[in-house]
Amino acid sequence: MNATPRWFCDAKLGIFIHWGIFSVPAFGPRGRSIVDILRSYPDDGVARSPYAEWYENSIRFPQSPAAAHHRATYGARTYRSFRDDFDAASQAFDADAWAELFAAAGAKYAVFVTKHHDGYCLWPTGVANPYRPGWHSTRDFVGELAAATRARDLTFGTYYSGGLDWTFRDTPIGSFGGMMAAVPFEDPYRAYAAAQYRELIARYDTAVLWNDIAYPDEADRDALIADFRAARPDGIVNNRWMASRSFLEKMRIPAGRAALDARIAARWNSGEGNPMQDSGLGDFHTPEYADELEFGDRPWEACRGLDLSFGYNAGAQPEDHLTPTDLIRSFADIVAHGGNLLLNIGPRADGSIPDIQQSLLRTLGTWLKTNGAAIYGARRLATPSGTASDGTPYRVTQTEGALHVLFMATPRATTLTLPTLTAAMAAKRPDGGNVTLQAADPVTMTLGAPFDDAPVHVVTLEGAALRNV
Repeated sequence: MNATPRWFCDAKLGIFIHWGIFSVPAFGPRGRSIVDILRSYPDDGVARSPYAEWYENSIRFPQSPAAAHHRATYGARTYRSFRDDFDAASQAFDADAWAELFAAAGAKYAVFVTKHHDGYCLWPTGVANPYRPGWHSTRDFVGELAAATRARDLTFGTYYSGGLDWTFRDTPIGSFGGMMAAVPFEDPYRAYAAAQYRELIARYDTAVLWNDIAYPDEADRDALIADFRAARPDGIVNNRWMASRSFLEKMRIPAGRAALDARIAARWNSGEGNPMQDSGLGDFHTPEYADELEFGDRPWEACRGLDLSFGYNAGAQPEDHLTPTDLIRSFADIVAHGGNLLLNIGPRADGSIPDIQQSLLRTLGTWLKTNGAAIYGARRLATPSGTASDGTPYRVTQTEGALHVLFMATPRATTLTLPTLTAAMAAKRPDGGNVTLQAADPVTMTLGAPFDDAPVHVVTLEGAALRNV
C-alpha cells in the first residue's frame, strides 16, 4: 500500500457524479436507506435498492418496486431503449456549470462515473464492446468535465465499474452473493476492462482510479495499478479491487452464494457495517451510506448521495434528502475522524442538477468559506471528540500550529470548559465573534457574542494540546 498523497488527505471534500441512461427512468423506491433494506431483505435486498442507477437490474425482479413502476409507466419497453432518450437530453450538458457548482461547494476534487453497471460509457471509447457495439456516447462528457474542473483547480478522477457490466453478464442480482456471481471474469470482458481503464488513464490523465465491486483478474489488476502509479505518481486508488478467481468461481455455485449471504446477514445482525468486498489494496477505504467513523490508521473516504440514491430519483421528496444541518455536522464528524467526504450529485438526463441538490452544495460552500481553516489540510487527533461543560458535543481537528474546536450544536452557556483540551495560548473565532480564554488546563473560554445559527461553530486554539482521556 502506497503512502496516500497529500493532496487527497488535505482535500476533505470531493464531488461524486452518477449520470447516465438510468437518469431517464430515474426511479428508486423511497423512504428506506440501502443499509436498512439490505438488513431487512438479505435474499433480494439488492433488487429493492433505492439506488436509481441500479434500475436495469431491479426491473429483472417481477416483485420489485422498480418492476411494478416500470410495468405501470413503460409497459414492455426495454431499458436499452432509454439510450436514445438520454443521448438526446444529454446534449444540454454544461460541464462549466457543474464545475462552477462544485467549486462553490468548496470541493477540491471530483470523481465522474464514466461507466456504471449498465456498461454505457460516457466517452467515445475506442475499445469495442463485442456484445453491444456503439454502447457509448458520441460526445466526450469525460473530457469536457475533466477540462472544466481543472480550470477551477479541482483534481479530476474517474469511477469505473470494473466488477459489473450487464452487457457482458446480465445475471439478476438479488443479494451480495448474487452480485459476486455476476462479475464477468472471463475474456472478452477481462481484456475489455483493462483496455478501457488504460484509455481513461492515457486520454484523461485521471488522478483517481475509483473501481467498484471487484475486478476480473488479479494479474491484470496489479499490472494496471502499477502502470497507473508510474504514469501518475500523485494518483490514488481506492480499495474495491477484489479479484480472487477462486472466490468468484465459488459465487457461481448456489451453495457458495448462500454461504456468503449467510455470513453477511450475521454481520448485519451483529451491528457491523457495510459488507462491500475489500481487496485490502488501495490507498483508502470507501464506506458507503455508513455511519462508521473508525478505520484504524487507514485513510478513508465516506461516499453517499444527498438523498437515498446516487443516480437521480425523480420521485425523491425533500424529506428524503439530508438537511443542511445533517450535512454539515456529518461532514465535520467525518473530517474530525480522519476521513474525506465524496458527496454525490445525481443530475437529470439533461444534465441539470435539481435545485435541492444545488442548494445543499451551496450551503456547505458558504459554511466552508468561513470555517474552511478547520477542515482543509486537517488531520485527526487520537481523541477527536469531547463534551463541553454545558453538554455541547464537540469535535477537534488539527492543522499546523492550531487545534480547531467544532461545536456540533449551539452552546447553551457563554463560558465553556473543554475537558479534553489543555495548554491553549490564544483563541479566535473565524466568524469574527469575540472569545476570551479563562483558563488553559483544561481550556475554559468565554464567548463574548452568541454564535449565529450555523449547524457547526468553530473556535480555533493556538498552542493547544489534547490531554489524555
